[in-house]
Amino acid sequence: MKRLLSFAMLTMLALTASAQGKLGVFIGVGTMFYQGDLVETPIVPAPTVSWTLDAGLHWQFHRRWAAQLNYTVGDIKGDDAFALSDGKRARGFAFQSFEHELSLRALFYILRADRNRFVPYLTAGVGGLYSDQTLNAANAATVALEGTVSPFAISFPTGVGLIYQINCRWALKAEGVYHWTLSDHLDGVSVRPRGNPDMKDGFWDINVGAIFFFTGCKGKGNRYEDCDALNGGVDMDKLYEKYGQ
Repeated sequence: MKRLLSFAMLTMLALTASAQGKLGVFIGVGTMFYQGDLVETPIVPAPTVSWTLDAGLHWQFHRRWAAQLNYTVGDIKGDDAFALSDGKRARGFAFQSFEHELSLRALFYILRADRNRFVPYLTAGVGGLYSDQTLNAANAATVALEGTVSPFAISFPTGVGLIYQINCRWALKAEGVYHWTLSDHLDGVSVRPRGNPDMKDGFWDINVGAIFFFTGCKGKGNRYEDCDALNGGVDMDKLYEKYGQ
């Protein structure tokens, strides 16, 4: 995991160093909840909704495009106590898992970032997921029957969001992301009749946060341009005195 994190960070920094754009950092907090074999209700039970934290690098390299190196950590839970069917409630499975995901994501701005303060966007990417599970006694017994399961999985975060640009350096963001995975063992339930191996597990991550950019706005005509920086070396006061009328 440490090697993957180091490689991803070096890749992102190398790309940003060799290209134009705005590099920044972001952090966000929110809620996370699981979707899988232990969820039967259309609305996720409140006791199974938990916390999430997102942080990483944000590279805005085009007025319509950006890239993110995103680390997400959060807590997902499931419990047969909230199942609709008598059989699943009697089964008595329950789990809790800390999810660690490192992903590379692309963001497409629906509105131009250099002309609008409110910028809705779409995001999608690929990542590596590590699950640190805690299973109750009934659930743990089924995992023993299914054999050794790797805690690592491939994930595909996809979602929508909204950025509010305060100024050239600061922005606020809100997003909802669903993390598809290639694993059916986030909850410890997979093989029939205990679970459904055809339905892979996943989880939602809904968060709000802030972005800080290391550089200001670039390019004339930008709604948020830094006029002093763009006209460095020019005595603007004298120009105003001469042409102000």
